[in-house]
Amino acid sequence: METRDNDRLRMVRGRRRGRTRSMRRAAGARRGIRGAAGGADRGGHGSAGPCDRGVRLQGASILPPGFDGAPAPAPRGRVSRVSGEFKMAKFDAWEVAESVVAVGDMNTLLYGPPGTGKSYAAQSRYSGTVRNVTLTPDTPAAELRGHYHPRGGEFVWVDGPIVAAMREGARVVVNEVDHAGGDTLSFMLAALDNRESCRITLPSGETVTPAPGFHVVGTMNGRPDDLLPALRDRFAAAVEILEPHPAAIEALPADLHNAARGTVTATGDDRITLRSWLAFARLRVAVGPETAAAATFGANWRAVLDSLAVAAE
Repeated sequence: METRDNDRLRMVRGRRRGRTRSMRRAAGARRGIRGAAGGADRGGHGSAGPCDRGVRLQGASILPPGFDGAPAPAPRGRVSRVSGEFKMAKFDAWEVAESVVAVGDMNTLLYGPPGTGKSYAAQSRYSGTVRNVTLTPDTPAAELRGHYHPRGGEFVWVDGPIVAAMREGARVVVNEVDHAGGDTLSFMLAALDNRESCRITLPSGETVTPAPGFHVVGTMNGRPDDLLPALRDRFAAAVEILEPHPAAIEALPADLHNAARGTVTATGDDRITLRSWLAFARLRVAVGPETAAAATFGANWRAVLDSLAVAAE
């Protein structure tokens, strides 16, 4: 009898412990739900949760810690300290790009889809001397450094764009910087080093150091992670460009503005670059809209003209 009573007592105690654990789990779940809801209602000022990390929650704009005021419009680009991949949203990408590039003494990377005006901004928004070079996988370092040219029965040294910019304290725009390879990559690493360490030794034995103001603006269609880490670290700041440059749009005839804005940011076959729109605008004056469209828009040229006609009605 005593044994059966002890067995019943252990069973009752076990059920009570099970109910207690279930109640504790339920209470914890309720607290978690309330905490998540409260954190969202407070705009991310709670003590924990995704809001403290500056992430996006269910499509809502969540400000990183330290930002005050109402959420800004959705960002159209990202700014980053490339070597640390620090992201800072809530700014218009072109406004940031032009502000940083205008400093005129900082290696900066502009990256994003082709045809958005990255090279245009790098070259046109600067009052000093600008030199320009576009890289391919086959570009030799000598094209950037310089080489000897025959002249009047002798060979004369001619600086390449980067060495010339170093002497002048000028800006050099390096388009498709992610295509640098081989000895060109080694040369770029040396040329983009900090001013105290930057030294370029020419075949003549002369050593060139950068004059004050020398800097590089690189452009590319990929992402910073596509670059060799050592080259990526040479760029103090980077801006992702996802929309066409406003000034480039304004350079088009007024009847093309809306169409260009919509197609430059489109994907697949619907995408038309700013270069194509600029070419179409010039050609249609000389050869007419149909011939110009066929020459610049490819197989979709009739659809593009139809869309322009509908928009003009």
